[in-house]
Amino acid sequence: MKKTKHSFKQKAISVGLSALMTLSVFEGFIPGSIVAKADSSAISNDSLRVEIGDLGQISVMNIKNNRTNNSGNQINFVLPNNTSPQNGVQHQWMGEMIFSYRTSEDGTFPEDRTGFVEVDTNKTLAAGGSTTYSNATANLESNPYIEKNVVSDKKVEIDFIGQDEDSTTARTMKGFDVKSVYDMDTEDGSLLWNITLTNKSSKYIEFGDVGLPMPWNNKYTSQNSVYNERVTAHTFAGADSGYAYAIRCSGEGNYILFTPVPESGARIEYIDNWVGSNNGVTGERAGSLYQNWTCDGGGWQPGLSVYYIHSKDIQKTGRGYYTDATSLVLGPDESKTYQFKFSAVRAGDNTPQESAASANNASDSMEEREANLRSILYKSGMMDAVAVPGFQTAINMPAKLDLHYDDSLISDVEVDIQCVHENDPFDSEHIPTQTSGRVNNSRTGRGTHDGNPDYTESCKYVETKVVDGEQHHIYDLSFGCIGNNSVRVNYKLNVNGEKVDKFTQFEFNVLAELDQTIDTHSQFMVENQQDNNPDSPTYGIYKDWYFASGADSNTRNHWGDDWSHDNINFITMKNYLNPDPDEVASIERYLIDYMWENYMKYTQSTYTVANYLSASGIYGTSSAPYTRTFSEMMEATGFFNMYRIQKAYPDLIEYRESPQYYLEKAYGIYVNRVGTGSVGFYGEQQVPDMIEALRAEGMTEEAANLQQRFAYTKGRNMARAAYPYGSEFAYDNTGEEGAYAAAKALREYYPDDTNAEAAKRNMSKAEWKTRAMRGIQPTWYQYADPVFIGGESWWNFQYTASLAGSIMDDWLRYQDNGWDNDTSAWASRVNYAAKLSNFNAVNMGQISKDAVGNVSWRYTMYKGGHGAMNVNDGGTRVMNNGWNDFSGESDEGLYGSLLRISSDVVTDPIFGLVGYGSQVSKDGDTYTIIPEDGIGKRINVIDNKLYLTLEQDSCTKAVVKEDGSFFELDLNCVVNTEHLSKIALSGAGLQDGYYSIKLNGEEAGQCFVQNDEAVANVVIPAGETAKVTIEKMDGGENQAPVVSIKKPADDIQAVRPFTMEGTAYDDGAPNGTLTYKWEAGKTPEGASMTFAADNAPTTSVVGTIEGEYVVKLTVSDGELSTVAELPITLLEAPEREEPVIGEVTAVQDSVNTSVANLSGEATGDPLYHGELSYKWSVVSQPEGGNAVIGNADQAKALLKASVPGEYVVRFTAIDADKSASKDVTVTMSGAVDGMDRAVSVVTKVGTAPVLPETVDVINADGNVAAGKINWDAVEADAYAKVGSFTVTGTVDGSEQKVAVTVFVVKGDALNVAPYATASAIINSVQDLGGIAGLNDGNDPSSSRDTSNGAWHNWLGDQGGPAWVQYVWEKPVIVDAMDVYVFRDGSGNFQPKDMQISLRDENGNWYTPREVDGLGNALNTYNRTTFEAAPITGMRIDMKPVGLGCGILEWKVYGYGEFADKTELKKINSMLEGLSTSRLEGGLEPIAEEKAVAVAVINNPDATQEEIDAAKDALVASMKNLVPEGGNLAWVSELTASYTSSWESLPAIRDGRLLNGSHWGTWGNSGRSEWVQYNWYTGREIKKSDLYIWNDGGGIKTPTSYTYSYLPVDSDEWVTLKTVDSGITANANNPTEFDEAVMARALRCTIQKPANNSEGVGLWEWQLFEAEKEDDTDAKAAQAVTDMIDALGEITLEKEADVAAARAAYDELTDAQKALVTEETLKKLTDAEATIEELKKQDEWSYEDVAEDDWFYDEVYFVTEKDLMTGIVPKEIFGPFEKLNRAQFATILYRMEGEPAVETDQGFQDVVKGEWYADGVNWAAEKGIVKGYEGGESFGPADMITREQMAVMLYRYAQYKGYDTAISADYDAFKDADKVSPYADDAMKWAVGNGIIKGKEEHTLIDPLGDTIRGECAVMLTRVVREFEAAKNA
Repeated sequence: MKKTKHSFKQKAISVGLSALMTLSVFEGFIPGSIVAKADSSAISNDSLRVEIGDLGQISVMNIKNNRTNNSGNQINFVLPNNTSPQNGVQHQWMGEMIFSYRTSEDGTFPEDRTGFVEVDTNKTLAAGGSTTYSNATANLESNPYIEKNVVSDKKVEIDFIGQDEDSTTARTMKGFDVKSVYDMDTEDGSLLWNITLTNKSSKYIEFGDVGLPMPWNNKYTSQNSVYNERVTAHTFAGADSGYAYAIRCSGEGNYILFTPVPESGARIEYIDNWVGSNNGVTGERAGSLYQNWTCDGGGWQPGLSVYYIHSKDIQKTGRGYYTDATSLVLGPDESKTYQFKFSAVRAGDNTPQESAASANNASDSMEEREANLRSILYKSGMMDAVAVPGFQTAINMPAKLDLHYDDSLISDVEVDIQCVHENDPFDSEHIPTQTSGRVNNSRTGRGTHDGNPDYTESCKYVETKVVDGEQHHIYDLSFGCIGNNSVRVNYKLNVNGEKVDKFTQFEFNVLAELDQTIDTHSQFMVENQQDNNPDSPTYGIYKDWYFASGADSNTRNHWGDDWSHDNINFITMKNYLNPDPDEVASIERYLIDYMWENYMKYTQSTYTVANYLSASGIYGTSSAPYTRTFSEMMEATGFFNMYRIQKAYPDLIEYRESPQYYLEKAYGIYVNRVGTGSVGFYGEQQVPDMIEALRAEGMTEEAANLQQRFAYTKGRNMARAAYPYGSEFAYDNTGEEGAYAAAKALREYYPDDTNAEAAKRNMSKAEWKTRAMRGIQPTWYQYADPVFIGGESWWNFQYTASLAGSIMDDWLRYQDNGWDNDTSAWASRVNYAAKLSNFNAVNMGQISKDAVGNVSWRYTMYKGGHGAMNVNDGGTRVMNNGWNDFSGESDEGLYGSLLRISSDVVTDPIFGLVGYGSQVSKDGDTYTIIPEDGIGKRINVIDNKLYLTLEQDSCTKAVVKEDGSFFELDLNCVVNTEHLSKIALSGAGLQDGYYSIKLNGEEAGQCFVQNDEAVANVVIPAGETAKVTIEKMDGGENQAPVVSIKKPADDIQAVRPFTMEGTAYDDGAPNGTLTYKWEAGKTPEGASMTFAADNAPTTSVVGTIEGEYVVKLTVSDGELSTVAELPITLLEAPEREEPVIGEVTAVQDSVNTSVANLSGEATGDPLYHGELSYKWSVVSQPEGGNAVIGNADQAKALLKASVPGEYVVRFTAIDADKSASKDVTVTMSGAVDGMDRAVSVVTKVGTAPVLPETVDVINADGNVAAGKINWDAVEADAYAKVGSFTVTGTVDGSEQKVAVTVFVVKGDALNVAPYATASAIINSVQDLGGIAGLNDGNDPSSSRDTSNGAWHNWLGDQGGPAWVQYVWEKPVIVDAMDVYVFRDGSGNFQPKDMQISLRDENGNWYTPREVDGLGNALNTYNRTTFEAAPITGMRIDMKPVGLGCGILEWKVYGYGEFADKTELKKINSMLEGLSTSRLEGGLEPIAEEKAVAVAVINNPDATQEEIDAAKDALVASMKNLVPEGGNLAWVSELTASYTSSWESLPAIRDGRLLNGSHWGTWGNSGRSEWVQYNWYTGREIKKSDLYIWNDGGGIKTPTSYTYSYLPVDSDEWVTLKTVDSGITANANNPTEFDEAVMARALRCTIQKPANNSEGVGLWEWQLFEAEKEDDTDAKAAQAVTDMIDALGEITLEKEADVAAARAAYDELTDAQKALVTEETLKKLTDAEATIEELKKQDEWSYEDVAEDDWFYDEVYFVTEKDLMTGIVPKEIFGPFEKLNRAQFATILYRMEGEPAVETDQGFQDVVKGEWYADGVNWAAEKGIVKGYEGGESFGPADMITREQMAVMLYRYAQYKGYDTAISADYDAFKDADKVSPYADDAMKWAVGNGIIKGKEEHTLIDPLGDTIRGECAVMLTRVVREFEAAKNA
């Protein structure tokens, strides 16, 4: 068959020529039925269109006439082949294949894995030159390993041709061929994929694995891409009935189903989800061969899934699902063909139709598409399954299983329930290979085989139903064990009249009874997780928990984020539904003692909740710590649900606070901390309840505000959102519940809003989307489990499974969805499974034997013995029966389940009457329902839209008439005292009008139904049970509210506030609203009573005097009112308390040294609100002190003293007849003479100073007033030169002396800041340049102008105080400053409360006098003036307005003569920041000039001329720096507009192009960002390589970017080029400029997709000069020739020169070596021979090994033994140089005498003939080294770690037969846990034998540290000496 790259294009030709072509070209085709070749490799039929690439891969797969995306494009279901970095040489496109095989001569094979080798088509094709999809076309004809034939427009054939069986090329197919045939000519419109394996060798081949890489289009890079282009893949490894389907992430449109053709033997036996070395887990696909295809590798978080037809080999690595995994054995010349199908799944009858608008394509019905998917499985001879209540069920819940199959195709069905003890997915049989300590499958109690004696396992066939022409075989299931239960189904398939054995397996997870599950966890929280030590700083906290180690030991630093703040939500919601007094008291400890009083201690005014404990009020003082809205929302709902607990059960305990206390905090957190943008947050479905609670409490203003924010503003934003899913990641579900709730609230509160219909559409979209995310496969960890950005492979049963499931529940029950009962029944299946889902996280003994009652964050679907992936949980990677070790965010999931768990009743078309979470029967028109949902508070009759919700009591039995006219409820009373019980009725099935209420058969009131809802209020008497009947009345009329007032405490007093609480309920008529009015019915004479909230049910009350009062409460329903009165007695008012004295200080003035500043604080009794008066007095003073206190009657006063010494003053505060005092001591020193000192004066040389006419003085009577001053005469000589002098004077009319200091200056004031050295509390150079911008002299255009950088403290304490500081080398006289404050688009960084301090000439800091200014106005300089003084330092202290403090420019004005070193310092700093390893010759080319510059910088007396000369010389020399690879980034200064705190600006020039760190700007609001390279000398630039980063979340691909540059001779930016198309993320975006430009700076301005806080990012940015004519070879050859010619006469001293010449020659390329003459080369070889001869005559010694070095003896020992030689032989040993793996293997080889090496061990990276090759191969042959990646590579150049060296020495000792039994524990070393498991035995041996003794005083073992040559010498010496001693003994 002819190979073709592309089919030829047909042309118009003559009939005769056409016939000739038919015969010659299409040989074998029958004339008359000629099939013309297609124009391309695209094949299609009416249903599908597929493109086949030249690697044999499926590159495009479209469903014809499918609904297009928002861009009008078709959806490609396959990952595009140009996806970066997946498009590299390591690829696994769909259609490529992976095999693990082995051979034998006779067809017998061992049971173990011996001999299996993994190969793939990728490396096979690469061996023939086709390394990427992009070069495959060019190499197709020449590649001997592939043949492609485009047979027709419906068929393409691909032959993958294996190499000969004796080939040694790694990972290539050997001895067998594979043929893929893609055939569209099918009756059912599918794509048929035939795969034929042919053994062409002379041996038998066993294929242990046959794997199909299936990269669906599920790389999630941005929200727009996710919902416009990407798909979600759902997979079922169901063996002979396995399948997969790929559906758009939005749920819109048609989707693809992938199925085996079972009669061909095809199956999906295992699905391998590739895990590499990610997040602390080393998986089976580590290393560069796989890194771009592993989860969280290559920017592709789901990673590659490989579907295995056979999985015998991979199962033995611990990654299979079945212990009876299969293989394929082919004898010589034997073949086997497997078939698979890709089918389109549409709505309607599933037939292709002519356009996207046709019904089957345009329909929104997910139900019809699911039915068609299942129908395809049915018709294919596969067995499909559905279960109720789902594949998760509680052990006491009735369960049914539907086996959906055609009994004409399938027969002999056997169903076997295998509990986890019979079939344990995580036992050693399933996981034979396990990383030590990573797999725990222990169980206890209920989790053991006999732990549930009341339950018996059974499977009973019930009936077969035919629905829509297809058979459904129904079974009743009962389970005897909790945990994983496999249902194995063995059956026979009719294949051409023969019955062939087949099987499939479904997985159930069986829970303990939900009530026990819930209670066990809540008890665990109170008894184990809560800190109940009142003396602990975290008293009340619920700590996180690890199964392996218990309570989180790193609580201080790790507690926080979603995984900690969620704890409160479960326990409050649980106690709202089922209260326990001890648990409610526990909640109070958390919310009051821990959260409000301590955690939020410094943030109560703003309701800010710190994200992490470490930054909270417990361990910090910040008023604006780092926060996360999701976490804050959790605390808001925690407070709210505590409010609901107290309202529902007011008498449960003696509560510490009022319900309003909690409601106020819930409201405060939400409105202050949760935004109104189109992002949803956990628990926002409760916000409408919060609104109504506020309204019910009379907090109408707050209710209106919250309604406006949530329902209107946020609701409208959600209605208008393009993707109304509201989540934080590109593909996630953390916010969709809140997004849906906001859109719903808009429709409910503002039904006439213009966005109401859009809101409904988006609610519908959210329902599609959440269903699309959830699998329908018959496995509990996939069914109803939402997939997110990580795919379905590694985070199953997220905490949002139930929370986001609320969307389905609401859409099903309350929205006008147009569904009939059958559709509602279909929707109920996944809906209820979602409600149950998160209860699985509770350990009832089935997850681990440890910590029963604890919870696990997530279940890990992928198999393998290496543990679970890390998601910042801080703990171990242990998998506990598949569950993660950490409690994590499980409680948020449980909260979600508790919000919705119910007993649902529905008539299913297959299962009939179903009670989800209940037992149900129906007699005529009446249902009898027995709830078994663990709560019993919600009953939903879905068919009839009748819904009951009980608030206080639970229901044990409900009788409901289907017409909604009758409800009878048997109640279990949660509290046994008399109480009000509220029962909410809702749903469209209710009848409007009045319903009667009976209690135990007696009339008990009525309720009124309108708008499909009502509340039945009934007072339940004390007791454990009650029966309530609610029945429709024929008539009825409104009844007045029932009102009561709760009696307050007996000891209430006048003046002191107390609380009055009223309760009221009514029948709900006429409009369901009650109003309240409090007033005083009676008061004592002369008294009054005030009510803080006279229109709220609960209010604070104050009576003015003691006596008898009557409190009156009137409640109205709008028609009728009820008045309740309560007499109360107020006791005598409490006695007034004396004032409380606060801080009192006395501080001597730094300038006016005879004066001390006094300050006192005090508070009076808050009950009396009196105004305080003050008094200062002198208690004691030294003799002659003559102390006078000025303003002695004010809180701030002045003390004037006449002599130095100790003064004691008293501060007294007076409140009416009560007073309090406090003494304070001040020591006055220095010039203390009773003289007032005026503010200093500045004058210029030769100008008489202008002295103040008046000065504020402290008079003898304590009065502080301005006095006229008679100054002494000032002589002209005093101000004739620069300096200072003092002038004295006398207060007019007295003898009181004053003084003033005069500073004489030269010239005008100037900005002296550039001459200062700046510092700050934190200097984040990587983020806007740090302090460098403070004094650069650039004037900002606005407070957001960061073009010249900005100082800020974002990476420090964002909410705490901050400071910046200047220091001058010499004193400067200053008297003013300007500050330009920074504020970004999010309102961050603006400082406030600024204070200044000055440092005098003696280094003492003080606060200056006469400070005026200190403003923080935006977009202008803020001037501050103060008393002039000579200073050496200045500091500004500040606090943040919001988050963070920042300053753009800080100018200081003063006088002095300065030499400006600013530019020189900046250039030197830039040079010191360069990576010298990236410069050829490092900084050596500028060493001399740089040394001069540093000397000038450090010389305080350097002149400006010296500074300028040093700068000019340094700049000129910088042209001599030669960057590696010509990349000018290496010789530049790097700045950026913004860098997120967790990102790295230096990363864009670290040489790591598409991996490692990156620069990003997430969190910075704005439309664009920029990065910039600066050079102080011009650089010619021609080309830019921009490696753009997109993380799939908040880092977006830019819409465009613009290059601009600063010319050498201009300060104006010049635009160079704009790129606005072809921009590719996670790839290089090269740009070549039209002309090379000479620039001193180049900037790249990057445009974001939107003006928001999402960011852009870069991996790397490289810049290059224009290519110059290349004379490199000649220059390099001449340089070496010159070196050789310069050698001259050879002496031993010339040894280094000879070696350098040789090294230089060896570094030449082959082309360069050819330019060195043979004569010159002979000179070199002769010189080397002479050196060797001379060395033999001379003793040697190492220059770098001293006698006192710790390795001295050992270095000479290994040299003497010829085990190691020096870096420069005999002269330089290099003890601190690192050693690589090849070097050490060679050392061991030398120790052995360099024996002959028999075989090449096959390491790919060990090149035959290299100096180390024999050593490595010998070591591998003897088992001393084993290499990486299953022995495929060795890593010769990798530095050898200390543990690797220990392992090699240990194996060498074993090889030599030495005694290796001696070992010792190394746990005493601090880093013992860093030792890898494989090195454990070796490290114990090395420690036990003294070969390794540790570092840093034997405290660190440093196993992963690189080994230096000195350490190697020591370890070798110890080993050799030890073994020699043993030999001699």
